[in-house]
Amino acid sequence: KGRFSFSSEVETNRVRVEKEETVPITNHILLSKNLTSEEPTSVPIVIDKAETIMLLRIMAQDDFVAGEISSSEIYIEEIAKEYGWQNTMRWLNSIYLDNYSKPAILIGIMHCLSHFEFDNVKPEGQTMALGLLQHEDVFVRDLAIRAYENWNDKEALPILKSLSYDTKWLRDYVDAVVKALEQ
Repeated sequence: KGRFSFSSEVETNRVRVEKEETVPITNHILLSKNLTSEEPTSVPIVIDKAETIMLLRIMAQDDFVAGEISSSEIYIEEIAKEYGWQNTMRWLNSIYLDNYSKPAILIGIMHCLSHFEFDNVKPEGQTMALGLLQHEDVFVRDLAIRAYENWNDKEALPILKSLSYDTKWLRDYVDAVVKALEQ
C-alpha cells in the first residue's frame, strides 16, 4: 500500500482541494474483458496504484462544477479506452470503497460518473450513487442525486421515491428529479 496526501473543501457546486487528508492507495486487480465479447477472460489485469495516484492528484487539482467537464473525467475516459469500461468501473468502485469516508473523493468520482453515458457506468455507477444517497455529507448526497438526474434513467424512480431526507432543499431536489423522470 502506498499513501497519497491531498485535501478538499466543498461548496455547493464546486470541490477544491484545501484541507489535508491521507488517502490509502492500493493496487486494483480487475478481470480483463475480451473486447469482442461481453464474457470476462480469466487473465487478470491491474489498473495499478500509479493510475490511482494520478487520478487522485488530478482530482485534487480539479474544480468540480456542475455541467463542466473536469480533467478527472478526461483521465477516466483515457483509462476506459485502455482497459474498457467494465474494468474502469470496477477500479473506480475500489477507489470509492477505499475512500468512503472522504467526501471530496466521493464527490469527484460521482461528478465524473454523472457525466458519462449511463450504459458505460451501470451497474457500478448506480450502486455507488445508491450508497451515497444516505451518506452523512449533504454535498455527497446532492451529487448522488445529480448523477441520477444526469443519467435520466427511469430505473432510478423506485430508489429516489423510497428515500427520506432530513434537509428540505434536498427533498425538494429529489421531488423535482422524480417529477422530471416520470415525464
